[in-house]
Amino acid sequence: MFFHHERNNWEKSVLVLSAIGAGFMAYLLRLHFQDGGSSVCNFGAGFSCEIVNQSAYSTVAGIPVSLLGLTYFAAVFAVTWRNVKDHMRAIQLATLASLVFSFYLSFVEARVLYTFCLFCEASKALMLCILYASFRGTRHAETAVKPEWYALALGCGVAFTWLAMAAQG
Repeated sequence: MFFHHERNNWEKSVLVLSAIGAGFMAYLLRLHFQDGGSSVCNFGAGFSCEIVNQSAYSTVAGIPVSLLGLTYFAAVFAVTWRNVKDHMRAIQLATLASLVFSFYLSFVEARVLYTFCLFCEASKALMLCILYASFRGTRHAETAVKPEWYALALGCGVAFTWLAMAAQG
């Protein structure tokens, strides 16, 4: 059998969503290092992946944000593919923490750069769908995630965002 176990529809959804997200982030990472040229998601001053990916906010301590996103989506895919124990719970917590930073980046696009990266925003939509699927996938689990774990995940997201803001100047 190709899979170790029969996957439920929520796990299959997470695999597909994370693969799409990884594709978006791989494209944005390539765009980050590209010198000039055009992007398939440049639609004028208000919607430009290129402007966002070349801004001072496109890196954290020299690491491209798109690489961080690619790492998130690849990790979600890998733990789901490998059926790591309690992977859907881990995905919930990692996604909550990651969304804090992602929403900060949306704020930067709206209030600082005055332009949006459509692939960046699409990746947030994918993350929200992954979060929903991970909640649904654990709906009938024997043990639930403790509320303090959600608070810890959100706290980690806030702490990372604060450190990123400090690193970005």
